[in-house]
Amino acid sequence: MLVERGIAYETFFNTESIDPVAKRVTSMEGSEIEYDLLVTIPPHRGSRVVEVSGLGDARAWLPTDRKTLEVKGFPGIYGIGDATDIPVSKSGSAAHFEAKVLAERLKNQIRGTSHESPTYDGHVLCFLKTGHGKASQLMFDFANPPAPPEPNAFHHYEKLVFNKVYGHIVPHGIV
Repeated sequence: MLVERGIAYETFFNTESIDPVAKRVTSMEGSEIEYDLLVTIPPHRGSRVVEVSGLGDARAWLPTDRKTLEVKGFPGIYGIGDATDIPVSKSGSAAHFEAKVLAERLKNQIRGTSHESPTYDGHVLCFLKTGHGKASQLMFDFANPPAPPEPNAFHHYEKLVFNKVYGHIVPHGIV
């Protein structure tokens, strides 16, 4: 779609410097690109609270078992969402699905039935708005990379409805 719309993009480009006056960005690899609109993703880091807690790694992420959500080396301490080093998006969707697994694991642990506890499979679901009244839906997990369907109006309206009902359904565990 980007090519169809005449939008140039560059992936796997490690930004070294940006010259906003000349509208040029230089990579660590030495290549330069001129731009009209520059959209970059800054290096991700964990939070300060993890950094000072002594629980985190060198980049302030909680080193977390990706299936059990337990912080490695700290039995009984768990991590979810953007505090962890789990290789999934740092999104509310990931935290939502992790929280469901963790709640069930804790319930089973309290009841003494932890052998029945589910594991987190990396499930994430999010919408990708593509403009022109269309969107796609990204669903993926540790074993399955995103394979978005063709953008369509249905997913666009599904996202609009989700935005309106989010506060009524997600915090209450309905979805």
